[in-house]
Amino acid sequence: ALKFTDPDNNTPPSEINYTITQAPKLGEITLHGEPLSTNSTFSQSDINSKYISYKQTHSINDYNIQV
Repeated sequence: ALKFTDPDNNTPPSEINYTITQAPKLGEITLHGEPLSTNSTFSQSDINSKYISYKQTHSINDYNIQV
């Protein structure tokens, strides 16, 4: 989950920041190839420059799901 706010909708990308409020369960978000964790931040500029990526590290089959 990410947290984002831009009250005036006119903020430059370098000042738009995202905070990871809950890390992904099946993978990791990386910045310049380094994993980010809960409470890590990155900017819209990082996204625009393609410095942010998602790497799947687990599959749904790795979990024991009972119905």
